[in-house]
Amino acid sequence: MTDYDGIYEPSNQTHQLSLQAFFFLLILISRKEHIIISSSFIVKLSTELPIGEGLGSSASFAVCLAACFWRWSLLQKGTVLYEFGKQDLLKISNYAQNCDSIIYNSSTKIDTIISTYGMIKIFDKGIINTLTSKSFSNLPDMKILLVFSNVKKTKSKKSMKIEALKNSHLLIDFILNSIEVISSTFIYVLDIIDVKIYNRLKKNNSQFINITDNYKTLLDIIHMNQGLLKTLGMSHPNLDIICAIARNFGFAGKLASKSGVTLQDLIDMNQGLLRAIAQDFSLGGKIAASSGGRYAFIFLLSNNSDELVQDLIEIFESYNFSAKIVSLNCSGVRVE
Repeated sequence: MTDYDGIYEPSNQTHQLSLQAFFFLLILISRKEHIIISSSFIVKLSTELPIGEGLGSSASFAVCLAACFWRWSLLQKGTVLYEFGKQDLLKISNYAQNCDSIIYNSSTKIDTIISTYGMIKIFDKGIINTLTSKSFSNLPDMKILLVFSNVKKTKSKKSMKIEALKNSHLLIDFILNSIEVISSTFIYVLDIIDVKIYNRLKKNNSQFINITDNYKTLLDIIHMNQGLLKTLGMSHPNLDIICAIARNFGFAGKLASKSGVTLQDLIDMNQGLLRAIAQDFSLGGKIAASSGGRYAFIFLLSNNSDELVQDLIEIFESYNFSAKIVSLNCSGVRVE
């Protein structure tokens, strides 16, 4: 790994697991695919993903290694690939999932599937062995600002769950139901954007399509979701500062949602709860990972200027919050 200057530290768990993953996949694929190792070789790896922060670094690491060794096996058989086909991606995904499950003790296929195939995909109610039919192949790349909140890991998932248990069961049920509603709305809006772009491509029409309002709706939904998580005790003061900074840059809008479920509907359902979190609806941030929330993300609109985003990054850095622009809905593993 480039972050470690090639120095292996036996006491470093990240180093240990990386080495175990490397040899696991090398041995597994070489035996299954009959790779002949007749000389020494060098594998160079680099990543811009924060390691150990719940952002899928272990899965992407396993996918890259599996793709490397799979392509090596094909080269030894005289097949030169510059683009992976469906069967190649299936092989890579299965090998990577074996590694992620055994070495990194992962119980889900989501990270390895996304790292392999890319794009945005919908998984159904925890049933993660297969993808649902919902995917968005026409969506353009989306930009987010990934912000490190400097939260120490002492504020763990366990302490957050204790915070949540202080609330009444009725309140928790309401919040979880609200999260389910806005999650469905998020998918609905993605579908609208996907269909708009598909129709333009189908008609071979180069005319500009206005999806800015749809992006603003996604932003509102993210804001609402973060407010609900905060009510459950799943936020942190540093994250609130990040969100407040983003709010000052105007990352806000009005919610337009599915089946007539509007912001006012939710307010009517529980006025007291939503008054407490309403101040967070205009914030631009959300916890980016489920394992402790040390990273937050700011959803960037398509019409945000580079100057505006750079100013926002500089403000974050002045508060000792490092930030980096990241693309979503990209392609999966590929040969470069």
